[in-house]
Amino acid sequence: MRSIAVRLKDGVDLKQELIRLGGDYDIPAGVILSGVGGLKKAHVRFPSTPDAVRSREAEADLEIVSLTGTVSKAGIHVHMSFANEDGTTFGGHLMNGCIVRNTVELVVGLLDGLQFTRAVNPQSGYEELVISPTGNVTLSHLPGDGTGIQG
Repeated sequence: MRSIAVRLKDGVDLKQELIRLGGDYDIPAGVILSGVGGLKKAHVRFPSTPDAVRSREAEADLEIVSLTGTVSKAGIHVHMSFANEDGTTFGGHLMNGCIVRNTVELVVGLLDGLQFTRAVNPQSGYEELVISPTGNVTLSHLPGDGTGIQG
């Protein structure tokens, strides 16, 4: 697995930078290996439907305690947890408006032999991951219509 490491600077939007990273580096399929740093503003969405979006915003000195998800030139799906100055932690689906405070250090692993795209799932209403092989990788179907990868 190859990887890309970047440092985001103060004042940029974390979600927009992850989207830009996927396109600028022409990432077919990537996974966030590490994401640490600070935010001055955060915005996350909780489990909901496109018609009934529930989200939360925070504006304070915040520390990212978890950042995980998929990144590709076709889009991203990222969840994040963060803590405020007294240690209270919450998180959810990364939304626009997460503004970097000082720095965020990101490492994205590039997955060989795969391509991630996105397609609207009629059941959820959201664009969801579509996994396609591009090399010596076999897709296998898991119980419940899931898709697994065998290298």
